[in-house]
Amino acid sequence: MFAFGALIWTEVRHRQPLVDFGLFSNRNFAVASGLAFLLMFDIMTLLLYYNLFAQSPGGLGMSAVAAGLSLMPLSVALFGFARAAPWLGITIGLRRMLIGGSLLIALSCAIAWASYQMEAMFAMMMLGLFVAGAGIAPLYASAPRVGLAMLPPTQAGKGSGILNSCGFLGGTVGVSCGGIVFKLAGFSGVLVLLGLSALAAAGLCLRLRTD
Repeated sequence: MFAFGALIWTEVRHRQPLVDFGLFSNRNFAVASGLAFLLMFDIMTLLLYYNLFAQSPGGLGMSAVAAGLSLMPLSVALFGFARAAPWLGITIGLRRMLIGGSLLIALSCAIAWASYQMEAMFAMMMLGLFVAGAGIAPLYASAPRVGLAMLPPTQAGKGSGILNSCGFLGGTVGVSCGGIVFKLAGFSGVLVLLGLSALAAAGLCLRLRTD
């Protein structure tokens, strides 16, 4: 935290900053940065703690290979819906698509959480992973473009670097917070954390300017 505070203090006072925090005055760029943070928060946390849950005796009890293969519904949905994202953006509007994607992630967490209460835990969990992929895909494919579209070409490089950094920061924070929650409340607690993050992303999408 001290290093992050020192970075901000230094960069906002520099004539030619390495990290131009002035870019965040652009609403769409600021929203895209927040989405990059929350999206990687969800992706990295889900992948890590799902695999731990899937391989644990109290979870799905799978081998490492089986746990990896069980992520196929997520991968299939990511591939299919990422390719459909441009068409969806044109058909229903970019903001609606991104809000819908965020809500799908929240829904996937609810489905996976509900699987704890049902006998068909594996089938419900696979459905939850597929819905998660369907929600992640349009966000991952479109959010960075939204952030960069409103920037001058001369600032595209800096903007891209900041967006990537926000994503890496979100993944780091997600894995760290997820570890605490996983220890205290198991994978069901992690799903609640991810659902709240997805709802926060949906709220951010409401701030997008698409006109």
